[in-house]
Amino acid sequence: MSFSQKNLFESAIFINFAPYIMATMDKIIALLKAHYERNDESFNTLSLQIAASEAKSGHRVIADEIRRLVEKYRRPSAIQLSFIHADTAFGEMIQRLDERYSMHDLVVSNDVQKRIDRVILEYRERNRLQRNGLQNRNKILLGGASGTGKTMSASVIATETDLPLYVIRLDKIITKYMGATSAKLGQVFEAIEQFEGVYLFDEFDAIGADRMRENDVGEMRRILTSFLMFMERVDAQSIIVAATNQLEVLDKALFRRFDDVIRYNLPTESQVAKLLTIHLGDRIKPSGILPIAQLLKDCSHATVCAVCKDAVKESILTNKPVTKSMLQRLIAEKHDYTMIV
Repeated sequence: MSFSQKNLFESAIFINFAPYIMATMDKIIALLKAHYERNDESFNTLSLQIAASEAKSGHRVIADEIRRLVEKYRRPSAIQLSFIHADTAFGEMIQRLDERYSMHDLVVSNDVQKRIDRVILEYRERNRLQRNGLQNRNKILLGGASGTGKTMSASVIATETDLPLYVIRLDKIITKYMGATSAKLGQVFEAIEQFEGVYLFDEFDAIGADRMRENDVGEMRRILTSFLMFMERVDAQSIIVAATNQLEVLDKALFRRFDDVIRYNLPTESQVAKLLTIHLGDRIKPSGILPIAQLLKDCSHATVCAVCKDAVKESILTNKPVTKSMLQRLIAEKHDYTMIV
């Protein structure tokens, strides 16, 4: 697109949407200023803010069209990356993850896979659902033992929906100062509304634990109450994913704030065999997979993948094939410091 065409396009956006935009005059003036100063980043940011305002006012079709146009014509990553720079308000609290996984990498039960597929399908068809007065699933709670695929699932959702993946740094949000954590949570939810993506709250029990626990303190109760309020009010195209190893300690009020609660278990023997096939490939004979799978049947997905990675590295460095004895030794090493979890 030439510069003159780009100018015409941006002007057309404003002219066509001006009659419908329910924003303040300050935003409209700022939008014009950004356009004539050729400040693409500011123009896109303001456009997305207007889209968020329209969505809150119930004008979802207009909001979606603005977001679609911004996404189509903006420079790659100009907006999505701007708010996570170290010198921004969100810089310490939100971290972008660039390591991506596809559905091929995810080895889980059929039930979990179907439910992940449903989240992805509903996002892709969200406009059709909205035209029928329905909202796609965009608040998902994942629970299960450590290393069973919860974080990978968030990455798969991001990959399959073509959204960036962001992790919420709870260690940078939770503070000892009364009220400060709730304020930071508010900033995070502002980002969720302004910048479309998949947002992962990992180790979610740090803020979602039951408010009635004996060892709870007043400030943590206020933080959870704030989170519940933000979850109730958030209106965004983003997908919120919370992951915890301890579903049983979460406050019961949380569960109804999520559209889906998905439980993860340790892999079955057949799932371990599939993981071995994916990660070892032709470095091991097919006949050797089942015996190794039996040795790893009580391990987490993460432990199986770690053993495979160590085996591949050793195979490359020694110019030797992956053998059963090699894998048995590596499994024993992992057992020494992971206790096979």
